[in-house]
Amino acid sequence: LPVELPFPHVLYRKIVFHIPTGYSVKNPNDINMNVAHTENGVTTMGFESSYTQTGDVLTILINETYREINYPLSQFEDFKKVINASADFNKVVLVLKKK
Repeated sequence: LPVELPFPHVLYRKIVFHIPTGYSVKNPNDINMNVAHTENGVTTMGFESSYTQTGDVLTILINETYREINYPLSQFEDFKKVINASADFNKVVLVLKKK
């Protein structure tokens, strides 16, 4: 079936993680995700996560966007990929290793 949302919305999250002294994050690139559906150069739905690190502070930015309230059946698979990217992000496990 087509997708119908109650309203367009953007979910922005910022996670600040302080890396314990004497440790580093072994797999920070696991944070990077980018799944989107674009029409006419405009992202109508998407999930993007990225990080920056300054010293012992790892800052994670997440932007989940749904700009429309109706997505036709032809876009259902893309919608599913975006929703699943959000769920997959919750499975990311950062591994700390001793320096």
